[in-house]
Amino acid sequence: MNVSIRNPKAVSGSSIAHQSTTKWVFRMMLDKFKAHPNYKPKNFQAEIKREHKVEISYMTAWHARHLCIERVMGNFEESYSFLPEFCSQLLKKNPGSVATVKWDDKGKFVHCCIAYKVCIDGWVNGGRPLLGLDGTHLWG
Repeated sequence: MNVSIRNPKAVSGSSIAHQSTTKWVFRMMLDKFKAHPNYKPKNFQAEIKREHKVEISYMTAWHARHLCIERVMGNFEESYSFLPEFCSQLLKKNPGSVATVKWDDKGKFVHCCIAYKVCIDGWVNGGRPLLGLDGTHLWG
């Protein structure tokens, strides 16, 4: 029979707790992130270490922060889906303005153009004449 004794302090490698998942860190840090939305992954690491005596990897902190951002501010897809309604409301409240949103064939956002009526009028009535030349060589 062979008995071996392991000295945990002699083990090489990282002291990072691999059991601390992204979702666990997310749950522990969500309220703090709401109070301090500028927290970076390093802040997440420091808070978890201070409060729970557990070291987490930078990537775990980064992913947890990303989940907090999505929970607090929403995700990109959801935000872009509000653009058509935003443009519609803008045109109702600012008649004469221009607001367009363009999507490609797959429904992916391409561009949005917004020009307020007041700005258009200011440019038309008070703007300086503009001559634009592109790719033209002038010889004189």
